[in-house]
Amino acid sequence: MFSFQADKEKVVEDGHHSESVNSSTIYLTVFDKNLEMLEESKIPELNKVPGTYFVKYGAIWIFENMEDELGFLRLKIEL
Repeated sequence: MFSFQADKEKVVEDGHHSESVNSSTIYLTVFDKNLEMLEESKIPELNKVPGTYFVKYGAIWIFENMEDELGFLRLKIEL
């Protein structure tokens, strides 16, 4: 499972309030079949939280739009 911690900044433009993310830290947490946490670590190579992904053949496959073509970013899992 991916999770993240974001450093946000409040932005006011034309009287509208919003938040902007300055930076974020992405984490990967691995659980066993009983949902016991096995490992958690930062993933500095990722600069945004993956939207859609799946696990197959010992790797995490993350959907990525590359110039309007479907591509995958693969992360190998080593515990």
